[in-house]
Amino acid sequence: MLWRDCEVLDYEGVAGLCDKLAINPADNEFDVVYINGDHNIPTVLTQTAEEGGATRVLKLRQIEPEFLSHMFSVEDI
Repeated sequence: MLWRDCEVLDYEGVAGLCDKLAINPADNEFDVVYINGDHNIPTVLTQTAEEGGATRVLKLRQIEPEFLSHMFSVEDI
């Protein structure tokens, strides 16, 4: 997960930070990479075999939608 101050770290800055921290969503080191705010990091889709079919999964995801879906989930209530 990469959290940044979006007003301080712009598109070029976040790309540089990913390089500096060796965060490359295309690598197999990470299953999912979360990043907050808008960015220009290329989206990576991976294919997994699930129930006999191929499913495409976003490897790079924004934190906010994921956070909100879990925050307001009532599944475990």
